[in-house]
Amino acid sequence: MSPITRRSLLVAALVTAYLSGQPRAYGQGEPPTTTARVNEAASQPASALSGDERLLHWRQVFFWAAVLLLIFFIAAWVIIRFSLRYRAYLFREKPPPTPSEDVWRMHRVPEHDVQEGEPREE
Repeated sequence: MSPITRRSLLVAALVTAYLSGQPRAYGQGEPPTTTARVNEAASQPASALSGDERLLHWRQVFFWAAVLLLIFFIAAWVIIRFSLRYRAYLFREKPPPTPSEDVWRMHRVPEHDVQEGEPREE
């Protein structure tokens, strides 16, 4: 893995770790009390949000951006690694063929079973 890829993965992991511990947009870290509660912040335009709600919103946006970036880098690394190994597999030097004289000598059909001109019965 190249140093740039390692550094990018490290930065993405650090940002993800930092943002995962931050409160989400629904409050100061406590989960919503009911599932039917409407999030008022989501139904208002961004300009109507207060400073704290806007900050929480951007933290959540950056968190999911970091998660997607991390997934992208891992998937790209996997694809590149697979491609390089498959290319090396395709262009490898072929091994010499196995000698087959002894194998065919051991597995020949006896001469008395097959006569010339007659089809074999299976």
